[in-house]
Amino acid sequence: KTFSVLRTYLPFDEQESYLFEQVKDKLHIGITPYYLSLIHAEDMDDPVRLQSVPSPLEFTFHEVGVNDPLDEDGDMPVEGLVNRYPDRCLFIATNMCPMYCRHCTRRREWCEGPSPKSPAQITAMLDYIRKTPKIRDVILSGGDPLSLPEHVLEYILTELRYIPHIEIIRIGTRYPVVLPQRITSALAEMLSKYGPIWLNTHFNHVREITPESTAAVQRLLRAGIPVNNQ
Repeated sequence: KTFSVLRTYLPFDEQESYLFEQVKDKLHIGITPYYLSLIHAEDMDDPVRLQSVPSPLEFTFHEVGVNDPLDEDGDMPVEGLVNRYPDRCLFIATNMCPMYCRHCTRRREWCEGPSPKSPAQITAMLDYIRKTPKIRDVILSGGDPLSLPEHVLEYILTELRYIPHIEIIRIGTRYPVVLPQRITSALAEMLSKYGPIWLNTHFNHVREITPESTAAVQRLLRAGIPVNNQ
């Protein structure tokens, strides 16, 4: 979670070390030990490293960045819920992730620190969906919705399944990639009770396909949850 710890595992050149010392209070790092173990430490252009380890480019060229590149805030009728298309909505349940991907389009959420949506915010999002019968498809996202305590995640799924016009629930998560141990048989069984649920994950490189990640995907498939890759 910090540059000082990260540099004990991976090499950084002098320029990177100097820059990160200057911006260490602004660095938002989160890499699981599992995902860190997939990095080839001697390769500075390792594709697993590039997804997870901060780069000086994030800070030296920050002035050309866009805070909300997909303009999600412009289609947010209530805090945390994006309703851009009439028949579906994005339910941003938390800003917490097991790993903070360097290509994330919601980096603006990180500056607030770990911040799951409050019960009042979750209630407001659910109320909006109940009052909008055109919505038939809900995508749980974040952050990573599987970062939520399971009783909170199950509460959201239960309430969504009580809404007659909701046909499809999708979950967007990188847990099968960056922390596949989270995908337990108990979690898969719980999710299966609220189907049809589709799980969309995000494998970007062949080295992310490991025995552990394969087993995680197979647990979901055996529970009747189709797994798609973004």
